Amino acid sequence: MPRARFTPEEVVTLTLDFYRRNCVSGLFLSSGIIRSADYNMEQLVEVARLLREVHEFRGYIHLKTIPDADPALIEKAGCYADRLSVNIELPTDLSLQTLAPEKDVASIKQAMQTIYTGEQTVRNEPRFAPA
Repeated sequence: MPRARFTPEEVVTLTLDFYRRNCVSGLFLSSGIIRSADYNMEQLVEVARLLREVHEFRGYIHLKTIPDADPALIEKAGCYADRLSVNIELPTDLSLQTLAPEKDVASIKQAMQTIYTGEQTVRNEPRFAPA
């Protein structure tokens, strides 16, 4: 079965339409892997960037980062999102290994560390995942 997929522009349009009608107060943005971790992360960052910079969206954005994505992309996401978290897939190392052997615990932990480091580095600057 083919996966449903939206372009960044389509997500932005849908979000703004719902936001203007007071149906939502923000956006929870997550993704499965389509091509690569970096490609998906670039798409997520682009949605957040368009909302903030082009449309001056003031609603809440929670962005789920992609394990294995370039740390620079995760840092960029933190400049647009109110909150960042990592799409960890499963709660334990064993369950991850059993149900998703292609996933790597180390890459998930690295993504978490990148977010933590970004928050600590800019603790006094409200630009990195400020919520």
